Amino acid sequence: MKRFLTTCAAAMLLSAPVLSHAEATAAEPLVVEVAASTRCVNVMGKAKPSLPADIPLAIKRGIVRGYVRDSQGHPLRGAVIGVRSSAIGGAYSGAAGKTDAKGYYEVAAPWGAASFYCAGYTVEYGDGIAAMGLCPADGDIDGFATADGAVKNWVLVPFGVADRAGVQDNPQYSGNYYGGTVIVNYQIDTDAGDSNSKALPPNSQIELTFTPEGPLVDGRKGRTIVVRRMVGDGWAQSLYVNNIPVAPYHLTAKLVDGGPLKIKETGMYRNEAFGLDPKESTDGVSLLLKADGAKPNMVTAAHGNWREMQITLERP
Repeated sequence: MKRFLTTCAAAMLLSAPVLSHAEATAAEPLVVEVAASTRCVNVMGKAKPSLPADIPLAIKRGIVRGYVRDSQGHPLRGAVIGVRSSAIGGAYSGAAGKTDAKGYYEVAAPWGAASFYCAGYTVEYGDGIAAMGLCPADGDIDGFATADGAVKNWVLVPFGVADRAGVQDNPQYSGNYYGGTVIVNYQIDTDAGDSNSKALPPNSQIELTFTPEGPLVDGRKGRTIVVRRMVGDGWAQSLYVNNIPVAPYHLTAKLVDGGPLKIKETGMYRNEAFGLDPKESTDGVSLLLKADGAKPNMVTAAHGNWREMQITLERP
């Protein structure tokens, strides 16, 4: 399957086909063609992860409750859901609940106008742990009056758009997606006659291949993603590759009409346990997306919790 994207807005909202979860995790590689003018791309387009059937619950006055499961319907123990309320005068108070073995939580919310301030779950990822944002099963996190009570179910998903309005305003921001983000940087060779230059030839094409080295975070089989982008002109370029489904990957880079490229992890936090292993290579690297923390109570409700990971491409 191949898509061609020309602008950030098109990449996020217009050009991408709607894929089912099965299509998004099919054996055939997902190929995403990107123009040189494109600054950011949502590799999953409008694909939506599958959500389990809802579990009906009656509303209890003064209580916020619900279930937290993965996209296959398995209950998640230890997820944290936080509710914050404000009363007359603007004072805030909050309360949080943790799910039990059945994935059930219950919070006695403070009196007032309430909203969800956190919804997170910690997963094993590589040799570490990562706190991931949870998706509201009904797609809605509007405020409510705590006196009335509320039922809200949540789902752990490997990818997806967390904040559509945020994507429209800031499509490059990693928190707008449940999947991870890799920023690809490179310099462009303005002197095509310099055989020793590590910069990339102008108007050539880059190919990045993300091959899953394990299952997605929901246990399903992942799918190879191929991103091709025209190098363009000027002296340097960057591309935000957003919404990469959460899994361990093997990453390779090459020029389509040339040889392999060296991949180097750069930017902030490059010495963390997550990221690339090795930190630079021409033969491909293992890649773990960068978690923005390990504590589920620190994850903003209905937002992703992945940092941007920066890599630089060079000719060897």
